[in-house]
Amino acid sequence: MAVQRLTSKPRAEIKEERFRFLTPFGIAMILAAILVVFVFIFALELSNNQKIFYDADDASTELYLENIVKTSPQNENSKINLALIYAKRGHINEGLALLKQVKSSKNEQTQHEALKAEYVLFEKKLALTTYNTAESIRLNTLLIEYAKKIYPLNMPQSEKEKLKQRLCFVGKSDEAIELIKKECKDDIQCLKQLADIAKISSSQGRHKDAANIYEELVITTKTKDDKKNYFFKTISEYEAGNMPLEAFEFAMKYQKELNDTQATLKTIELARANSKTEAANAIMTQFMQGSGI
Repeated sequence: MAVQRLTSKPRAEIKEERFRFLTPFGIAMILAAILVVFVFIFALELSNNQKIFYDADDASTELYLENIVKTSPQNENSKINLALIYAKRGHINEGLALLKQVKSSKNEQTQHEALKAEYVLFEKKLALTTYNTAESIRLNTLLIEYAKKIYPLNMPQSEKEKLKQRLCFVGKSDEAIELIKKECKDDIQCLKQLADIAKISSSQGRHKDAANIYEELVITTKTKDDKKNYFFKTISEYEAGNMPLEAFEFAMKYQKELNDTQATLKTIELARANSKTEAANAIMTQFMQGSGI
């Protein structure tokens, strides 16, 4: 029994109908649809790029952003994002040049993000600068100004820690100490931070500042061992700063309170070094009587 055909059209005619829509108009419609898809994808990418990101560090992202900046120079956020990538690359001048184009933006949020990006660039520049030079002091001063502008309120704790160290680094240890006292909720933490500030001051050659901080720690710390530790650190700073008289006067002020043999002997040594013979003899007599000698 013969199988009945489901269609009476010849196979060649069916094939021809399949491709009948491939007219110039049909091809144009297909190309238009493809173009719409690409435009949509590009618009989506561009929309996503309106957010500022601080963690991108791959070559493809850098190339993508460079293309956007070239084709859409009005896209300010792309310039900020690209500047952040340049910061990671160490291309400081290129990043700053991009941000210079954005700083005049009428959008306050964009201006703020540009300021934060500049802060990141200058931090990178500081990291590439030799420690304890005029340029490092200049950059630290600049970063202090930026931090205060960017975070007038609710400064992140990590930024506060950097601000304290930078204030001390540029010779504003008094401001750093005030900030510590204002922020500290725990005595132990506060004392540690003050000691850190003293160390930085000392490393910068500001031995008087360091001595003043250590003296305050002698007063505020509670344990005898800590008082003794900061007593000798204070004297060391005065000696490092070639201030023997200040060292002696400080020792005279606190050695009796400490009631410690080493502190007493150091005070006698300082008295003799400053030609304070009577004071040295008086301390020695008191020490011997107290020791039962």
